[in-house]
Amino acid sequence: MNVKNKIHLDFLDEELAMSLANALPPEGVKISKPKHLIEAGGSTGGVFTQYVIEFGLNVSSIVFGSWLYDRLKKIGKPNGTVNLNRKEIIFEERRIIRFVEEVRTEQDTHSSKQNEDEKNSA
Repeated sequence: MNVKNKIHLDFLDEELAMSLANALPPEGVKISKPKHLIEAGGSTGGVFTQYVIEFGLNVSSIVFGSWLYDRLKKIGKPNGTVNLNRKEIIFEERRIIRFVEEVRTEQDTHSSKQNEDEKNSA
């Protein structure tokens, strides 16, 4: 089984979203086609363009995290914070890399538990 880790990126600015979509990702990284999401509510509501970025186990968290940071920096992400997987992350390279590592750990743990549950129910 080829396990993939996923990060969801939501953009209010479609131009920024397209800039990311047109970027050449590192080997082993795949960027989905855009989806448009409509969310209602408070200050976070709006029409978002969402991309799902998948990266395999063979992709280094450091390589992928650095690429993601550089890409977001080039498309004009301001200093401050960025929302990844609905979490607010301080926009620093080391924090983006740490976030990628956390996503990988969370998803690997979830996948292992799911596999264990499937074995126990068989």
